[in-house]
Amino acid sequence: MIHSRKLRLLSLLLALTACLTVLTAGCKDTGGETADMTDTSDASGTDTPTAAEAAETDTDVPTDPVTDAPTEAPTEAPTEPETEAVTEPDPPETDKFVLQPFEEGEPSEQIQSLDWTNLPYGITNPVMSSADTGTDLGKGYKVTLPAGATCQSLTLQTQAVKDGFADAASYQYLRLWISNQSGGTVSVGIYLDGNGGTAAFDGNKLITCRCDGTEITFPKNDASGMGEGDNSAVAIPDGFEGWVSFPLSGLMQNWSYAMMNDITTAYKITIDLRPAGCDTDGSYILDELALTNAVHGERRRASGKGYMTTNEEKRKAIDEAYAALLNETPVVKEIPEFTPTMAGYTHIKAITYDGMDKNGQKTKVFAYIGFPEGASAEHPVPAIVLVHGGGGHAFLQWIKMWNDRGYAAIAMDNTGYFPTAVNAGESEVTQGFAFGLSGVFKETGYVNAPNNDGMGSSDGKVENMWMYHAVGQTIIAHNILRADARVDSSKIGVTGISWGGVITSLVIGWDNRFAFAIPIYGSAYLTEARAWIKDNFAGQSTQELWSAADRLDKVNFPVLWLCWNDDSCFSVNSNTMSFRDTVKQNGKTRLSAINQMMHSHSCGWNPAESMTFADAVVKGAPMMPGFTTQPSGRTVDAAIEVESGVTVRKAKLYYITSPQTYSRHQKYGYTDTFMDQEWKTVTLTYDKTTGKISGEVPADAAAYYVEVTSVVNKATVVTCSEFIELK
Repeated sequence: MIHSRKLRLLSLLLALTACLTVLTAGCKDTGGETADMTDTSDASGTDTPTAAEAAETDTDVPTDPVTDAPTEAPTEAPTEPETEAVTEPDPPETDKFVLQPFEEGEPSEQIQSLDWTNLPYGITNPVMSSADTGTDLGKGYKVTLPAGATCQSLTLQTQAVKDGFADAASYQYLRLWISNQSGGTVSVGIYLDGNGGTAAFDGNKLITCRCDGTEITFPKNDASGMGEGDNSAVAIPDGFEGWVSFPLSGLMQNWSYAMMNDITTAYKITIDLRPAGCDTDGSYILDELALTNAVHGERRRASGKGYMTTNEEKRKAIDEAYAALLNETPVVKEIPEFTPTMAGYTHIKAITYDGMDKNGQKTKVFAYIGFPEGASAEHPVPAIVLVHGGGGHAFLQWIKMWNDRGYAAIAMDNTGYFPTAVNAGESEVTQGFAFGLSGVFKETGYVNAPNNDGMGSSDGKVENMWMYHAVGQTIIAHNILRADARVDSSKIGVTGISWGGVITSLVIGWDNRFAFAIPIYGSAYLTEARAWIKDNFAGQSTQELWSAADRLDKVNFPVLWLCWNDDSCFSVNSNTMSFRDTVKQNGKTRLSAINQMMHSHSCGWNPAESMTFADAVVKGAPMMPGFTTQPSGRTVDAAIEVESGVTVRKAKLYYITSPQTYSRHQKYGYTDTFMDQEWKTVTLTYDKTTGKISGEVPADAAAYYVEVTSVVNKATVVTCSEFIELK
């Protein structure tokens, strides 16, 4: 352990020795430049436990498992260095106080890992061991992540902690080494206890420094909830090796506990780690927790370059992988142990199929697949790929709905979950799924696909990105349907709900073999959204790799953009922009914004618009009315095209009286991020002979759209104009 006061004289002597050495040797090429150390640091929607609940374990407790709630997203992309500098060896770092070197003894003897298995969150404890590689100095602390090891809190309460913080005025940072090989993002935060109070480190002030000495900015979040909505952690992508520095001046309140205002009284450190989408073979390594005045220790080359790969190289890898998938024969295996047994569902089979490669190994994907009665090679039927959203899985009910309509259907789990009981996923409420390969699903040569991390893995390796796997799994599901003789391969569509709508909006840009697509809630142009989803797509890497808008010009088939006009996750302006891009390629593209639709899987799959639209595309049924002339300005002068057999009931103007904004507040009986405005309506005039819709926009309107209600094949449906924002 190195104490700064005792070694200041030694530091001075070393500095004088270094100066004499330079004077003796003269100027010479060091073989590289010292990395620029400019500070590049930047300034969740899950429920959090009460202070009383948290106090039971004397630390923070896990937040509830994320369903379709917002996940904190990148606010800045990692700063890529122009070159990987080769530097001279760093001199010994003398001005630091090592609190925990992880050098001697068993991990459990050095630091305590809290046990979350008794809490109702389905968390399994990670496996701890010593590490000889991937460390900062000597041995380190390795954490291997079994399925369900979604959080870990490590506490250090020693005399070294008391002694170090008693001298806190001598230091600027509490610094920790981390090497993340978890297969996903690991959010890292720290809080301190002392003198009857507690304090978390302000996540906005955390500094991350790569092992080569380059400062690099990663997304900040509040994965543990200890900041109660304010950033308290940094999201470290897979492949990263380096240091996280916590400025001692950057303290904030931890949960609702009393604030520790005097850092010199700190006697206990708690490191909170939240892996997202962790692999059952993944791990992370911690080393040398120290008080210091430097944001990095001894610099070295990285042992892996996954996080250094440029976005241009990543885009190329993604494009090439998906192009190859279009011609790939799927590897499918039936799983009779999980074939549904409920009446009316026995025609649906449980299967697994090979997904995308991850770190040189195949992933395994679970799915249900079902066919309507009478489907055969002689009588092939249309089909559809069903993509669930956040908190969802492969839903039997959703498949049966489409089977009953005459469609073959496949629904996969896109988050690495597998059923734990027969009839799992009977409905949105009854699920029965667990993350990770186990039981009949565990097989040599296969690893688990990543979980939904809210786009947080965009800064890491391509093969570890959740969205990379989710889009790829959808393309492969399409291949499975195309390979079945009972399916008419020219009549296969795709639909997705919420995050599944986002996946659908992306997949159609790479796979143009679909006959139609129905993204529900989710869309392209999410950086323009006004609800919380925009934060998940704010990072530069996410925008450059996963912008659906960049590929909508490849979509030449009909698309129904189906949404809720007051969605708590998305907003109608993004759906409108997506519609504008795709209607140019196909005039049968439609936009439907439904009032009072609400947001859930069942609310997404129940509206008649989806099946009415699909029938029109692949069965020759009448198409819902579409706008041939969009409204504009304050006088509505629009026109619609109405096919034979369709009856228009009414036309209505929906408008708001101030520019569209969103905030977190209570609405519809619960609290979420909702539009601040309330929709108002005005009846418009529809001329059946000319197809014209006319009327005046109220003087106080700031934005509006036109809704047309019609009856198609005995189903009442709505189609809408673009969302018009008035200047």
